[in-house]
Amino acid sequence: NTYYCDPQGDLVDEVIKQVFLAESRVFPGQMMSSPRHMHVVDLEAYFGTEDVLLQEAKPRLCDAVATILSHTSHQCLEAFLDPTIKEFAYRRELDRNKAGLILIIRRKGNEVFAGAYRNFGFTLQWSLYVKSLINAIGQWHEVYAALKPGMTPIVNGVPQWDAFELDDVHSETERLNDGSPRKIELSSPKKKSAHDNLSPTDPKFMLYQSRLLAKYLLWDIWVRFDGLCECRATWEADGEVRDVRVKRALVGFGDIELEESTADMI
Repeated sequence: NTYYCDPQGDLVDEVIKQVFLAESRVFPGQMMSSPRHMHVVDLEAYFGTEDVLLQEAKPRLCDAVATILSHTSHQCLEAFLDPTIKEFAYRRELDRNKAGLILIIRRKGNEVFAGAYRNFGFTLQWSLYVKSLINAIGQWHEVYAALKPGMTPIVNGVPQWDAFELDDVHSETERLNDGSPRKIELSSPKKKSAHDNLSPTDPKFMLYQSRLLAKYLLWDIWVRFDGLCECRATWEADGEVRDVRVKRALVGFGDIELEESTADMI
């Protein structure tokens, strides 16, 4: 329910912070920072909890991004945080086919968008799409959350990442089910009249939608960790693309950290 969402901080933020990891050298002082700052979530504590309140709570998108990148590599995490790198992208292909579902976190300057899409050759078809801005002190502010599926055109083989259009003819909605990491549900109301009253820039709706996406992004990697399955992704920094293994171990934690092996990068 978007009514109880408060971008400045709400009950969900109070509940979810009990699974924040405070030992990160990359994201220090997590327990004392604003809900808008990035925090690393303890995935085992979060998804394995029997606390009903915690089961219902969803982290913010900034927390999901911090957590996912902390499970990749030093280079990947540092590239996202490095202001001299103009464009960064993390991608996970969930299906082994050309039109399979892809999860993405993309930063251009201080603008970050994340979501789930399928590549149909001439367009990217989005199921979820949320855009945020990061201010000078590292706080995330949502600026747009799609009400329903949309599309991004592909021109001469290059996605026009700055463009997003609602797709009124796309009638099929993919559903999110915690039992299946491949299914996504767009959380817009079922009744058209209620849908028309929402705005993609409404602060409460943007927070609600970004939390839905955040939990799904985290569930995607946790279900593979828990099932002892390999989890691979690609990341890109200013046009240079690398493969990376998303692993259960975290970077930025512990007194001694080994450089990632070549096997993690191929």
